[in-house]
Amino acid sequence: MSLPYYGGMRHIHVTPGSFDQACGEIRNLSDAEVQKVLEFIGRLKAERRPSDETAGTADALLRHAGRFSFNEGERERLLSAVIEMREVAER
Repeated sequence: MSLPYYGGMRHIHVTPGSFDQACGEIRNLSDAEVQKVLEFIGRLKAERRPSDETAGTADALLRHAGRFSFNEGERERLLSAVIEMREVAER
């Protein structure tokens, strides 16, 4: 079984089958229960958002080490953009 795609990217940190299992469980809930699940997901996502103080810091990036995945050619474009920004900053 291949891993699910989100936004055109394959996320390797998703456990195979767990996404399908969760969706199957949600399909068996009432509309009111599904609303509660959506509210819970919203709370979870709000908790993991970095604060303004940590956003963009090296520590914030390092928490995601090993989790990055890129579409074909995207990593090379990002690296090129970083190198170009460094060159501009050095001038």
